[in-house]
Amino acid sequence: MGVEPTSPCRCDYTMIHFERTQDYALIRQIITHPRVYAHVSDDYSPKVEDFKPVENDDWWYVLVQDAREILGLWIVTPHTHCCWEIHTCLLPTAWGRRAKEAAQLLGPWLWEHLPECVRIVTEVPEYNRAAFLFALQSGMEKYGVNPKAYLKDGKLQDVILLGVSRPSKTAGASPDFASTATRPVHSADNRRELNPQSPAPEAF
Repeated sequence: MGVEPTSPCRCDYTMIHFERTQDYALIRQIITHPRVYAHVSDDYSPKVEDFKPVENDDWWYVLVQDAREILGLWIVTPHTHCCWEIHTCLLPTAWGRRAKEAAQLLGPWLWEHLPECVRIVTEVPEYNRAAFLFALQSGMEKYGVNPKAYLKDGKLQDVILLGVSRPSKTAGASPDFASTATRPVHSADNRRELNPQSPAPEAF
C-alpha cells in the first residue's frame, strides 16, 4: 500500500522510545504473552502455540520501550492508502501510567513517520470496557458501531469504531491517541523469552 521497507525508525520522547521492528520472534513473544493474547484473539484465532505474526512490509509493528524494559507494541496497518488501523499489544508491566504516557506520545510519532496517513482508526469489542475508555482518554472519538461482528467465548459482540484525524497545521499539537484493543489475530519460529511471570500492575 505504498509503504517501502525501512530501517528501524527510532525516536525519543522523554524516556519513551518507539521503533518499527521486523523482529518477528520478538513480535510473536509479545502478542502471545498469556495476559495479552486473551484480549487480542477471538474464537477464530489460532491456538497460542500455532500463532505466527503476519510478515508483510506494509504492516508496521511499532515497538515501544522505556529506559527499563520493552512495554509492548502497536500494530499499524493500511486500511486504505490514507487511513490506517491501529491495534495494541501492551505487556502487563506497562499497564497503567506508562501505557498512558506511551499512548500520548505515539500520535506525533505516527504522523511524522506515516506522512500520507490522514486518519487512524481502531475497533474495540463492546465487552472490553477498559479498552474503550482508554481509547477515549487517549484522544480517539467514537464514530460508529459494527453490530454483532466479533465472536468471543461463543457470544457475538458489537464492535465499537473509533478514530482520530491528522491535525491541521494550524491546529497546534497532535491529539493523543491509542487503543488497548487489537483486531483478532489470525495467523498468516523463533523464540526470545519475555518474562511471563511479570507482575500485573493496575489495569487501564
